[in-house]
Amino acid sequence: EIGKKVYEKVLSGESFNIKEELKEECDKIDALAKEIEEARLEILKLNNKRLCPNCFAEIEKAAAFCSKCGEKIPPEEEVVESQEVPEEAKEEVAPEEEKKE
Repeated sequence: EIGKKVYEKVLSGESFNIKEELKEECDKIDALAKEIEEARLEILKLNNKRLCPNCFAEIEKAAAFCSKCGEKIPPEEEVVESQEVPEEAKEEVAPEEEKKE
């Protein structure tokens, strides 16, 4: 929808305020991204896994070290469950998830 709106405005030659005209779509994207992240964290929990705090790879809950980067993993009690995953971690995970499909 965002691309469609921008493309139509460019073709018509109209000027437009991107922030105003696309705010609703951007808010929808933000809400969906939050919902996806919450679901992803729930899936990790259900699969008895968690994320490496260094490289954000999926690891077993009981792992002492990350199998991807070798980082020492603190016991789960020390990890704050509500911690959000940084954007760079979300971008790294997306290509791997596409391979599974």
